[in-house]
Amino acid sequence: YDEIFAEEEYSAENGEDYDGDSDSGTPAADSEDDSGDSDDSGADDAASGVPERDYLIVDGKMLSNRQSLQTLADMGMPRAMAILGDFYLQGKDGPKDEQKGQEWLQKAADKDDSMAMLRLGSMYTQGSEAFAQDFGKARQYLFRAVASGSSEALLSLGEWYSHENNPSQDYRKAAQFFVKAKDAGILAAYARLAELYAQGLGVPQDDDKALELYTQGARLGDSPSQYGLALAYLNGKGTEPDLPRALKWLRQAAANGFAPAREQLQKLEPQDQPSEPAAAAPSPSPSGSTESSADPAAPAPPDLSSFAAMGQAAATLQARQRTTPDPVLELRAKHAEQSGEEMAACHMGVICEKARDWESARRWYAQAARQGQALGLYNLGVLWETGRGGKCDPRQAFSCYAQAAQQGYAKAQYNLCLMYARGQGTERSLELAREWCAKAAEQGLPEAQRLMEMLRKYTEQN
Repeated sequence: YDEIFAEEEYSAENGEDYDGDSDSGTPAADSEDDSGDSDDSGADDAASGVPERDYLIVDGKMLSNRQSLQTLADMGMPRAMAILGDFYLQGKDGPKDEQKGQEWLQKAADKDDSMAMLRLGSMYTQGSEAFAQDFGKARQYLFRAVASGSSEALLSLGEWYSHENNPSQDYRKAAQFFVKAKDAGILAAYARLAELYAQGLGVPQDDDKALELYTQGARLGDSPSQYGLALAYLNGKGTEPDLPRALKWLRQAAANGFAPAREQLQKLEPQDQPSEPAAAAPSPSPSGSTESSADPAAPAPPDLSSFAAMGQAAATLQARQRTTPDPVLELRAKHAEQSGEEMAACHMGVICEKARDWESARRWYAQAARQGQALGLYNLGVLWETGRGGKCDPRQAFSCYAQAAQQGYAKAQYNLCLMYARGQGTERSLELAREWCAKAAEQGLPEAQRLMEMLRKYTEQN
């Protein structure tokens, strides 16, 4: 049992669903042959091949260096193997070695690690020195990753179906997977889907729909969507030409580190002098995004008794980030309106996390937790567990997870299971660990179902 639980990783993905309103007119999910198939950087990383996470939590400590990961990988921990492989591929914390990266990713994938399967699928789609382009292998890995619960793999499958060199290229299916990825909260899917509508690939050509998707993604902070929206305003696609708005969104995307936006901005504003564009801007073909790394000090959050206060808090955050004012909260307000204003603090915590403002995120989640919100309790538990925005405290993390788990939050139930199994933040109890794992598995959480199956097999064999 100790060996089984030692290999499990806490669920630390943010619990927020980033989806906006469901889009009418988008392709319906087609599961006839794709959803059940289980056949066994730079621009390259702009696809969904980026790692789901580049650290591990072990005994309450965050491990994010190659030496520590190497030790855990040598011990046979699948996620450590996957992250180590990605470190080798990117040359992170040491020399770049694609061959070693491929070897470690393959070892992790053989143990059904979703991150490794996602990375291998993306690399075989793109092709490189160590990964000869192989669409058959790529497809197998990506569908296995989806079966393991990876939302990012949905985006990669959309890119697989839309790749220009793919003999099985099918823009209609690409659009379907981009819709699934968007509905699963993958921000990059907004720009991918908008591009298909702008060009009429796999869906009816519709500049209005493309503008709508670019706008939604841009307001949620996706740099390629901001760039695509700027070009739509510049070229008058789906709207009247509007140079000031185009410049606004180009500056926003450029501030987030998106290179194409910087280049276009230099053409429009040579030597910081505004000028009218000499020619029409290129058709949008966005790929990839870079998050802002701003991490300024933040004041205590105000009482969110109204949407006006919520908007003021967002404006304050944007001012601290030194970014162009942007109606980023419009879509969040829709969520808050639908679920009740008590969810506003959770939404603000998510915004702070996207800006890597961990201290503010911790305070927002604490406010949501005091209101008894399961999502706020879970996300606060993750911050206590990882030490982001303050000290690392397993006891506090356990308390937050326990309260969220009692409300039926599956990821909190799973993390509670691991804390009981390892005696972190509480007394060790394998019986309670298994009980909470079973509860999470009953709700369909993939990692909990996989762990229960491992425990069942271990029990039968022993």
